[in-house]
Amino acid sequence: MLLKEKADKQHNGLIIPGGGLLLKLRCDYASRYLVPAVRALVASMLIEKYRLTQVRAAELLGTTQPAISHYLQSKRGMKVLRFIREDEELMKMIDELASKLVKGEEIKDFFCEICRKAEQYLQQ
Repeated sequence: MLLKEKADKQHNGLIIPGGGLLLKLRCDYASRYLVPAVRALVASMLIEKYRLTQVRAAELLGTTQPAISHYLQSKRGMKVLRFIREDEELMKMIDELASKLVKGEEIKDFFCEICRKAEQYLQQ
């Protein structure tokens, strides 16, 4: 096997550039790329659609107001954001996530569903 082929191994359907030790798991990818993009979209929805302040949006997302500001200024979560916006079903799920946050509903399992759906879309 060529070194390049070894370096670009696949794990759980995701290509891991450089291969590393193949310790990069699905949730590692999600936390690095998907979660910031989803947070950016949800922050935008919370502020524009639900008319919340950046401080309140930060509280609901479990982050800080400066982080919300960065999401809104496109300084965080941009690597996969444009791909997520192209998927209508995924955008509906993210809209539902924002709604659940505003209503104070549990989102943990739902967030995992969004990550799985985004992962499927990005693998196409």
